Amino acid sequence: MEFQCASIWGVDYNDATSDLGKDQVGYSVQVDTNEGKHVHEFFLALAACNTIVPLVIDTSDPNVKLVDYQGESPDEQALVYAAAAYGFMLIERTSGHIVIDIQGERQRFNVLGLHEFDSDRKRMSVILGCPDKTFKVFVKGADTTMFSVIDKRLNLDIIRATEAHIHAYSSLGLRTLVVGMRELSASEFERWHSSFEAASTALIGRAALLRKVAGNIENNLIILGASGIEDKLQQGVPEAIESLRTAGIQVWVLTGISKKQPYPLATHQSF
Repeated sequence: MEFQCASIWGVDYNDATSDLGKDQVGYSVQVDTNEGKHVHEFFLALAACNTIVPLVIDTSDPNVKLVDYQGESPDEQALVYAAAAYGFMLIERTSGHIVIDIQGERQRFNVLGLHEFDSDRKRMSVILGCPDKTFKVFVKGADTTMFSVIDKRLNLDIIRATEAHIHAYSSLGLRTLVVGMRELSASEFERWHSSFEAASTALIGRAALLRKVAGNIENNLIILGASGIEDKLQQGVPEAIESLRTAGIQVWVLTGISKKQPYPLATHQSF
């Protein structure tokens, strides 16, 4: 899996034509602009809304560490590596918090709850306690379910632009995910937290209860954007398929089961 492009707040950041191109590793996000704030939230979502575990690896230079990302989902690995490339590097995860190096500044976020992906919702979410004392829910998932929980009363032009970009990415054969978020009021967070704790400790029907709690918090979202990931064929596969076709053998391609693919390690200095 390889991150190729993104649509952020209605702007198509294609890999070859925008500031988020492959050659722009280390791209600086200026959060003092409206566009910059949405770019910031988008990459924060990619770095935080996942189950990836960062592993710190020593190098011969004591001031340089490598961070390898381990996880069951190649999609999540690709997105977390993309976030790291643009200055949002996940460097620590525990059961209760994560630490993200955001353009050279370490920030700690309390992970207050995580609703993992399931085949019914086709999305996942994380509830964070942020350094500025706010509570935010970040959600990512398939466009078929995400647009049903986006608040269409807000920024309809942005939603339509994002839909058009997703269609273009899909036409290129890319795998797409939609990203959204919203800030929670203190009372809203308390209601969610109470329901989440009750569902998490339930002895009967726990999965269904957690799905209901997730559905209640994953709504009225502000759309942040969408990502496009290329699912590359392994070496030799195109030639093998062509040989089969030449031999008159009908070829069917089934997707859904992926083997872990190697990724270049993220580099972090003065760790």
